[in-house]
Amino acid sequence: MAGVLDGLRVIDLTRGIAGPMTGMLLADYGADVVRVEPPGGDGHGDLPGYVVWNRGKRRVELDLKQAEARETFLSMVEQADVLLESYRPGVTSRLGVDYESVKARNPRLIYASITGYGRDNQHSDRPGIDWLVTARAGMQWDQRGYYGTRMEHIIGTDAAESSFHVPPGAEQTGSREGPIFLALPWASIGAALIAITGISSAVFARARTGRGQLFETSLLQAVMIENMMGWQRVAVMHPSYRLWYFDRRAPKGVFRTSDGEWLHQWAPIEHDFIRENARLAATGSSEVARPAGRMHDGKTGDYEKDLLFQVTEFVETAKAVATLPRDEWIRRFAIGNRAAQPILSPEEALLDKPLEREGVIVELDDPALGPIRQVGHVYALSDIECPPIRPRTLTQDTPGAILQDWTPRPANSDAHGPPLRAPLEGVIVLDFGLAVAGPYGPQTLADLGATVIKVTTKELSLTDAIYVGSSRGKLALAVDLKNPRGLEVAQRLIAKADIVHHNMRTGVAERLGIGFEQARKLNPRIVYCHTRGFEQDGPRTPLPGNDQMGNALAGTEYEGGGTHHGTAPIWHITGFGDTGCGILSANACIQALIHREKTGRGQFVHTSILNVAMMFNSYTYATPDGVGPERERIDAKQYGFSATRRLYETKEGWLCIYVRNQADWLALCEALCQADLVVDVRFADADARSQNDEALIAHLDPVFRAKSADAWLSALDARGMPCEIASSTFARELFDDPAMHERGWVVRNPHAELEQVEQVGMSFTFSETSAPNLAGAPITGQHNLQVLASLGYSQSEIDELINIGAVGQE
Repeated sequence: MAGVLDGLRVIDLTRGIAGPMTGMLLADYGADVVRVEPPGGDGHGDLPGYVVWNRGKRRVELDLKQAEARETFLSMVEQADVLLESYRPGVTSRLGVDYESVKARNPRLIYASITGYGRDNQHSDRPGIDWLVTARAGMQWDQRGYYGTRMEHIIGTDAAESSFHVPPGAEQTGSREGPIFLALPWASIGAALIAITGISSAVFARARTGRGQLFETSLLQAVMIENMMGWQRVAVMHPSYRLWYFDRRAPKGVFRTSDGEWLHQWAPIEHDFIRENARLAATGSSEVARPAGRMHDGKTGDYEKDLLFQVTEFVETAKAVATLPRDEWIRRFAIGNRAAQPILSPEEALLDKPLEREGVIVELDDPALGPIRQVGHVYALSDIECPPIRPRTLTQDTPGAILQDWTPRPANSDAHGPPLRAPLEGVIVLDFGLAVAGPYGPQTLADLGATVIKVTTKELSLTDAIYVGSSRGKLALAVDLKNPRGLEVAQRLIAKADIVHHNMRTGVAERLGIGFEQARKLNPRIVYCHTRGFEQDGPRTPLPGNDQMGNALAGTEYEGGGTHHGTAPIWHITGFGDTGCGILSANACIQALIHREKTGRGQFVHTSILNVAMMFNSYTYATPDGVGPERERIDAKQYGFSATRRLYETKEGWLCIYVRNQADWLALCEALCQADLVVDVRFADADARSQNDEALIAHLDPVFRAKSADAWLSALDARGMPCEIASSTFARELFDDPAMHERGWVVRNPHAELEQVEQVGMSFTFSETSAPNLAGAPITGQHNLQVLASLGYSQSEIDELINIGAVGQE
């Protein structure tokens, strides 16, 4: 069965995580992906994720260092649509397969490059290993959090200690002081999301112009967009801007129940609901209490007061949760229509029946492992079915067989359309989204050149850090959809738009008059995207869903806390959930536009936070009875995976090391002046070191504490041993780096209420459709007059709409 990418020929020249994951997503939706491997493999074949990430791909072995093999490879490139590579900067040039070299053979080729830090900047030559990138870029300190917002830490006004006592258990960003090693490869996950969206954008642009191009992104850019809501620098602090949610003291709603299980209940924490139901259950009643109001929603505008309240009340609320088993709490929360879900392990998550029915989980017959369960299709399109996902293959194809299947296409023709400034130039998007997952998809589309109109109620403020971080480059229109004249404005917008995007609960858009069927009657070519919290049609569909609920169910919180050791789960405040859902929904919209170019038809597309969170655990799989493979797991204190892949506290600062192979081990021993470790049979090879991991940690820990992180970095760098200092100031330095502003990776703009905002900019770089989105974030209704005039309203009609309350005052 053909998918939306049917006919797309992809050469996958990647290794590690981000590239193979991108190739997987391309193959899942119908692309013919050929993985080109060096003789003997790429050194990552023992990763459980390779079982999943390399499914559905054909395999070819070629040594690109050999002239004959390279020429064979270039013959394949001539017939390909996409070349995907993840080499360090400069390697493809040495191999003769860089963009300029292959462009001469195939001008229509889309050349997609994923690096650690991008080219030609001060970080470019650093090792592009996920956990080292997140250390260098400050994410490990950000996960632990600061006293105050991350923005205050960036400008240096955060406090060294808390202004009030924080009871044990209330802090839920880590189990110790210092930076927290991240269990998941968040930078690589983000880079894969950016890469699939960038490739889809380039394919769409090529369909309109006939031109191929170079597309680039990096793990660093993924880190930056993960932190868009927190990595901001404003001139004036508006009362609604500061949010206490990310303060290290703020409880994140992780609770342990009477049966020892964990659940996540947020946001906000429903103190009244929890305590009243615990009291009622203590009487033996199974009735669900539904208090009319909330004890406190954390939005009085007084940061310290709101935060102190949450911290103070958490202890009693946690005691109340501990009086009932998890299943009973989940039942009560569902009946009460409150946000709460069980925190599952990744393997438990892969047993989910509603997701299996929708194809978000599939069971495949692996050639070596037999039947195994893994994540399936994470988004869907109504006009074209998703093709069946095929397991990985262990057999090698020949280049000749690939070229025989890839029948020669007509000679590459000249460009047939005018060049585009950006991939989505001319595309009009209506953003009806709320919170993060809704607005962030259109934010991504705006970065790709679309004209995005942010449609809000008249009352919604766009001046808190979350909306500032997800509204950049949009036009803001404030309208009352419940007013017939306001609905008329929305209908006019839909009639001329290309994409409608929202994350309202199922059924709400229809009640407002802007549902898919209603939109399609106005505009048969509309691409209509709905993102949800959970499955499209199942028991959780009507329930409140958010980032926390998706990550609880998918296993990332369990994994992040090292909960298999019995420790508390961690919600990754630096991870992708809402934002990941937004990026992937943007990709789905773009692929629907590609389909529309071929067929002329619009369609409904959809995904969910839970779907995308399930993609995050594609590093593992499970047998039908829920047993997973042996894999790296974080320790109970969140230092790292093992003695040679972890954080160490030094005399001054923290250092993250990552030993890849025996050569790295020998380099480490030499740099540390620990020759005795080389001859110690307990540490002779990787297997021996694994068996004696605690002993090795005990040996290395005092060694690292003897010198500063700077000193160790110099010694290890000199020997090529991968390492990084865990930075707590990277974001501050980022905003002060002129080169980052010149690249558009950070942007500076005036703001009507914050005076000036500096924030994260572009995660996409294109060689041909290269115009970046450098605009800032609007305030509510800032562009009412401009948008209404574009719809043909006269000034007198606009005045009338404002006077009757259908449209807000600009």
